[in-house]
Amino acid sequence: PEALSASPAQIFQNGFFQTAAAQLDANLDTGTRIRTVLRFSPQAAVFAIDPFAGELAVFDPSLSILVTQDLPTFGLPVQAEAVIDARNLLDAQTSVDDGETLLLLGSTRRMVRGGISVRF
Repeated sequence: PEALSASPAQIFQNGFFQTAAAQLDANLDTGTRIRTVLRFSPQAAVFAIDPFAGELAVFDPSLSILVTQDLPTFGLPVQAEAVIDARNLLDAQTSVDDGETLLLLGSTRRMVRGGISVRF
């Protein structure tokens, strides 16, 4: 309980960190577009605390893939596409443990969602 009320300065330390990111985009003749993003940090880094939302911005290793496929419009004045969005496929979770309290950072777990997007 006491550690939960500690200020961020008592839990985290200032320092430099390295991160690398790579993005690969592919457009196929079939109307399929694939975007893959890999982000890697040797150690998780908390680089911002949003005082209004009460959230931490954390650089965890992550792999995300977005696949879109153009759909037929049947002569209607719209653009339609099927979407599959897979995020944080590595499911890396950052935590800080001081022996008494476990603090998990970055609550976004592995997620896969899909749908149809229509623009008119």
